[in-house]
Amino acid sequence: MRLLTLIFVCAAILSCVVPVFAQETQASLLASYSRDRESISWRYIDKRKMLPVAYTNALRRIELSFTDSGNLNGVLATRKEKEQFVLADRNGGGIPDSPTVPAILELRTTYMKATAAVDLEEKKEILASADRYVGRLKTLEVELTKSGRIDEAVAVSTKRKRVTEAADVVAAAADVKKAAATRTTVALDNQSAAAASSKPAVAVEPRTNRVQRQFPGLRKPSDNQDYTGKGLDRRPRKLGSD
Repeated sequence: MRLLTLIFVCAAILSCVVPVFAQETQASLLASYSRDRESISWRYIDKRKMLPVAYTNALRRIELSFTDSGNLNGVLATRKEKEQFVLADRNGGGIPDSPTVPAILELRTTYMKATAAVDLEEKKEILASADRYVGRLKTLEVELTKSGRIDEAVAVSTKRKRVTEAADVVAAAADVKKAAATRTTVALDNQSAAAASSKPAVAVEPRTNRVQRQFPGLRKPSDNQDYTGKGLDRRPRKLGSD
């Protein structure tokens, strides 16, 4: 009798512990995901702060180079670029004018590529973090289903879908996919260009050589060739010569 009572008590305790454990697990997974996303955000904020500093330092070096060489137009163009960049960075917009000095244009292109690379890296980390969280939720969903906690498993499944359908995750996935497609297109174009440049040129054979190869006995007439043969004059005759 006491054994049966102990069994019922243990079963009652387990029936209460499982849902509480599931709730705690969901809460811990969400807290871990939130910390991970916050860490990613702060890390890339710091990276973005470093890019403008590097750009202005590079502009300063270019200006000094123009100054040493006595290039007044280069110095003025560099100062204009610096002023526009500082203003755009402060207001959060793009630089309005395109530089005409090749050195500045090359530097700005490098800066824009570096900015795009940082943005893409952040989006890749956002996707990786979301994938880890979704994977852990899926594992919990399976465990709850095996334990017969169907309602809680459905709740976890719903949360998992919300994570994958979140606006920032969807946008990150689209941008990463677009970047991958662009890299593939560029790679294919480069391969096509390389194949075209390495393809040997086809020599065009002169028409006379082709005719002579088809009719070996045919010779090109020379200026001194005699047109008479076997008593026949093969030259054109004038009318009225008979």
